[in-house]
Amino acid sequence: MDTFPDRNDRNPFTPPESGFATLGGPVAIGRYGRFDVDDVVQTSWALFKQNPWRVITLVIGVGILNWLMQFGLGMIPNLSAPIVRDATVVRILSVFASLASMILSIWLSIGLNRALLKYARSEPVEFSEVGNGGPYLLTVILGSLAMGLIMVVPAMVLGGGIAFIMYSDPPSGPVLAILGVLGLASLLTMIYVLIRLNYFMFICFDHDTGVIDSLRGSWEATKGRVVTLILISLAQMAINLLGMLALCVGLFVTVPLTSLMYTVTYDKMVGGPPAIDLGEVKPGTDPDWSP
Repeated sequence: MDTFPDRNDRNPFTPPESGFATLGGPVAIGRYGRFDVDDVVQTSWALFKQNPWRVITLVIGVGILNWLMQFGLGMIPNLSAPIVRDATVVRILSVFASLASMILSIWLSIGLNRALLKYARSEPVEFSEVGNGGPYLLTVILGSLAMGLIMVVPAMVLGGGIAFIMYSDPPSGPVLAILGVLGLASLLTMIYVLIRLNYFMFICFDHDTGVIDSLRGSWEATKGRVVTLILISLAQMAINLLGMLALCVGLFVTVPLTSLMYTVTYDKMVGGPPAIDLGEVKPGTDPDWSP
């Protein structure tokens, strides 16, 4: 059973439709019992073991596809320079190539997270799912810009004030201490806001919401869970560090695993526990997978 809203999912070329519109309405966030680092890690590992090649193919495949697209777009200005012979046109092409690269990367990210969420919920998923992020592309881009404004603008104002004080009149020791505390507080606030709004993309495609409701949904879903989310992030970093220590080859396993952890974290906060019995996991028993 597909739990996602019907938005012409099978057409990867569907244009962005959502934007700031309140499509699915405000998201009602449920609370589903236990939510801690151990629970997320155990569930993610059980899901990963159920069909590791599916998860690895999705994450590594999207990574390779993204790299190929980035490489191809990056070559456009260099290849066009001998033909165009106009530095201004080449610079314009470079800007457009960078924008296209960013948009394609976001598009693939949406598709990958949708595919992993389907997998976490034991729904049939194919690799072609990674191309179905079109209907949510505009919302995610606008949401990312909104996040950036929320996080960066206050920091820029504070940073500008600190810089003005530093250069206009050399401050005394106590003033320096106050500025240091303000700077640290600004950094911690940015991290806090990032954690609270970090799941708006999932809210967007899982509940078919616009920018405002997606951000609001993420804020509500993470309420009272910031410490746990920080610990989960530290666990992801530790797992990937182990992958790097294994001559970096281990990253081909740990990166897909930690990507799945990110999805499971969201699903446990909003959608409930993934549809899997942790006591009866049988590796390689999923016949629906086709790369």
